[in-house]
Amino acid sequence: MLPSWLNTHNGDKDPRGRIWILWDLMHIKLTKLASSDQFIHARVIDLNSSKSFLLTIIYARNAKSGRLAQWEDLTAIGKHCNEAWILLGDFNTCREAGDKIGGSKLHPRDVKDLNDFMNDTELDELKAIGDFYSWSNRITGEGRILTRIDRCMVNLVWQSEHKNSYVEYAHQGVSDHCPIILHWNQAIQGRRSNRILSVEDSNHNLIIDNSLIEEEFLQYNLGLLGIENSEPFPMTSFQQLNFPVADEFLLKELDKSIDVEEVKGALFSIKDNKSP
Repeated sequence: MLPSWLNTHNGDKDPRGRIWILWDLMHIKLTKLASSDQFIHARVIDLNSSKSFLLTIIYARNAKSGRLAQWEDLTAIGKHCNEAWILLGDFNTCREAGDKIGGSKLHPRDVKDLNDFMNDTELDELKAIGDFYSWSNRITGEGRILTRIDRCMVNLVWQSEHKNSYVEYAHQGVSDHCPIILHWNQAIQGRRSNRILSVEDSNHNLIIDNSLIEEEFLQYNLGLLGIENSEPFPMTSFQQLNFPVADEFLLKELDKSIDVEEVKGALFSIKDNKSP
């Protein structure tokens, strides 16, 4: 069905093959470097850009004790890693109290191992959008439990080389987990300027000439102001208008320096229902 796709798994570490990775060999080259019953660690090369990075897919054990070996193995990898590294998957543990709703409350010891691992390897969570809680027990009402146990972590090299990368937590589908979609290697795009290429006049005629578009907008806005046309105001009419002229006394009053007390008095005299 997918002739250009390859796959690898950790069936040699767990007979159930808990982790599977599939990739399109036309765009990606993936080499498995290490694996256990809880992760697959690989090097990925993007054939379109020739960029490479380390990828670790996680499916951690449910029991806290069962995850200890994983933390040791991943810490050893992280301490000798000097290239871009990203970890993605089900860590089966929360990072802080707010990562869980419902069920038994989290104790500090429940989140200690994950936080220690992140500190020891200088990893941080990648920017994320979408759903916050990544897993639910699919129960409504009082028995409902929501947790954030699926994560994407990166090291400092990744953050430097892939500044625009982020993950998207999509809505749950057939699984009780949210799919996580990684967006990376995307060029920065400046905000596109707004351009009006055509308008339709009151007679439903399409106007595409720029000068006519400008005139149409001008006439429309003048109509809103009750002005019939856009002819310039005659200078002779302007000269015939009688404007009040400030006398010498008023000019001196306007030229006076500002008195601080006078300003305070003016401000404090404003009623409560008015703005300064």
